[in-house]
Amino acid sequence: MRSVRCCAVGLRIDPHVATSTSSLLAAVEALVDRDVPPHPDGPTLIALPEHTGLLAMLVGPRAADARERLAAGASTMEVLTALAVGYGEVLGHVAARFPDVRSAGTLLHLACTDTVVRTLVDGIAGLAARRGWWISVGAALPDWERRSAADLDPDLARLLLGPDHAADDAAYVPVGARVRNRNLVVAPTEGLVAVHDKVFLVPMEADAEQGLGLTPGPLAEVTVADLPVGRVGTVISKDAWMPDVTERLDQLGAQVLLQPEAFDRWGLVDRDDDGRADLWPPDKFQRGGWWMVQQHPCFRVNVAPMLLGHLGELAFDGQPLLAVPAPGGQPGLGLLGQPPDAGWAAVGPWGGLPDPPAHLADEQRRA
Repeated sequence: MRSVRCCAVGLRIDPHVATSTSSLLAAVEALVDRDVPPHPDGPTLIALPEHTGLLAMLVGPRAADARERLAAGASTMEVLTALAVGYGEVLGHVAARFPDVRSAGTLLHLACTDTVVRTLVDGIAGLAARRGWWISVGAALPDWERRSAADLDPDLARLLLGPDHAADDAAYVPVGARVRNRNLVVAPTEGLVAVHDKVFLVPMEADAEQGLGLTPGPLAEVTVADLPVGRVGTVISKDAWMPDVTERLDQLGAQVLLQPEAFDRWGLVDRDDDGRADLWPPDKFQRGGWWMVQQHPCFRVNVAPMLLGHLGELAFDGQPLLAVPAPGGQPGLGLLGQPPDAGWAAVGPWGGLPDPPAHLADEQRRA
């Protein structure tokens, strides 16, 4: 494995940076340039969080009302409803194309396919090529294909592309109705080189009525990507605690363990379904990727970026992290409220969460 600089990004859901693909990418670039010195001796791997696609869905004129509502402190449902209204005609198209899909969350993700792929595949590929970075990023996406506008009905092409891309010569369209929680790895020269799917979904992701209506990825398809930055495997959030996934990656010889996260309650006591106090999230987190790196000799580094901020009453916090096998790492590092421990190469600050709007505070406490 070459000498590789790995960066775990704490990316905040901010409607003001999601007005366009260029503004979102500029925000990512500014974060990296602010905190990461140049690395002339080897490749740089930039890891963006799980569900960065939620931010990408806010890009463009069809999401303008959703961005305004989010900035004004509207509830999650109000923001997503505004987004659905903006994509109303596209939603009608995908609902007619996939009549067996009953999940509003699935249909909304299908409708936003072109926007999200343009932002997080084409856009990220442009950033990767310009800076020479390898970049990983998480989004809920179906399989997709690039279709020439000439091969589509002109009205359908204009509908899928929307007002900001109506003159483009191609559109990204879903191939099938299954939407998965995916981690995309983009190279500086080849573009998209790997797609890793989450196997073990959390209830909000799996719930077709009240949640996102996502489909889990098959364990048999968990694999590694043999890249110049190392043999890269991905454990998306909950997968990091699942021996079926981590042991498979160990058998496949993964060296770089990407662990994109959209974690919540970092600074609160977690509770089980009966209301009893559970492990404090930083304690629970350390039993995931950090523990796997200590237990599996093939894993050389665990890279855990974090989604931050509010989407209505949904709140995301945590600390972006890099872990290496003990006794390596930097002395004196530990998670929020924990004593220092061996194996932490870098621990980002926990800035807490901004106070939610007053009318959402009670909902957040009950969530």
